[in-house]
Amino acid sequence: MHVALITRYPPRHALDAGRGTAGYSKRLARALVAGGCRVTVLADLLDGEQPEYEEDGVIVRRVWGSGRHAISPIVEAIGAIRPDIVHLQHELF
Repeated sequence: MHVALITRYPPRHALDAGRGTAGYSKRLARALVAGGCRVTVLADLLDGEQPEYEEDGVIVRRVWGSGRHAISPIVEAIGAIRPDIVHLQHELF
């Protein structure tokens, strides 16, 4: 099963994922992978981060910025990856 998580996500190789939404989402994504799911995180854009990478079996695609223009790149990304389930973890605005 392919699960897409739409969420804020911590920087690549962050030693401490934190206790907020980004940290929770990282732990959730890793747990889903451990359970046998394929996971793609459609994450917030961060300065200095690659637009797409894999970490701990999780594919991270940084596609959206905050604000009213966040929806369009997310919809495009969902169409490109065609997941079985889409989970919106947190508000986008």
